[in-house]
Amino acid sequence: MTSSSKKTETAVLTAVKTEAYDIKNEIREMRQDFKYWLIGAIFVILVINAATVGLIASHVLH
Repeated sequence: MTSSSKKTETAVLTAVKTEAYDIKNEIREMRQDFKYWLIGAIFVILVINAATVGLIASHVLH
């Protein structure tokens, strides 16, 4: 192999590794965002359930 083709191969491999690393980080961030979104959604559902139970209890007790 010539010196320039070796340099080209090294540059391509470096670019591919960098791209793979970026994609891995993006997936990690998306997972993190999804986790927080899921926790938020569960929290909202629990609050709505608590409010509903409170309303029903207040109607039953009166």
